[in-house]
Amino acid sequence: MSDNPDIDNREMSLTDALSKTVAMDAGTLISCVPGKLAYFEMEGFVPGADSLDDKRWCIAENKRKDLSVAQVLGWINQTHLETVGILHWLKVLTDYIPELAELQDHVSLLFCT
Repeated sequence: MSDNPDIDNREMSLTDALSKTVAMDAGTLISCVPGKLAYFEMEGFVPGADSLDDKRWCIAENKRKDLSVAQVLGWINQTHLETVGILHWLKVLTDYIPELAELQDHVSLLFCT
């Protein structure tokens, strides 16, 4: 499963899949051994963002005590969220309704724009 339409929903060798995924800045999940082993590449991941020391420092600062649900919801781009939801619905329709299959490439392209 990938944001990259060249590899999304396709079977290929692990070497090919990794060469088209690693450091390509597209969200991708590669199932290596179904249900047991997978590789995940996150779009826009900043190295160091997963630092345990930074997390401990942030927890020690206790800034979450003033955080509210309303603040978190305010950070979400609702228009973008709605667009992505619609695109996922269109992808399901074009993947599973044979009469709409000709639109698959167009829907995949919309994810990239």
